Amino acid sequence: LKMLNSRLQHVQNLTDKTIEDARRAKEMYKHLTLERYEEVCARLTFLILTRLMPIL
Repeated sequence: LKMLNSRLQHVQNLTDKTIEDARRAKEMYKHLTLERYEEVCARLTFLILTRLMPIL
């Protein structure tokens, strides 16, 4: 019974770690996505100002 309890505790610890890793990965992805979005917006703004504005 002690061995089984020890195994269950080990699995619980791994599960907690996996959940925490997943949360961290989700946060990183969210920030990466926001960073990418801002980069694309900056490029579009640059293109509009340098290419379209002279035409208008």
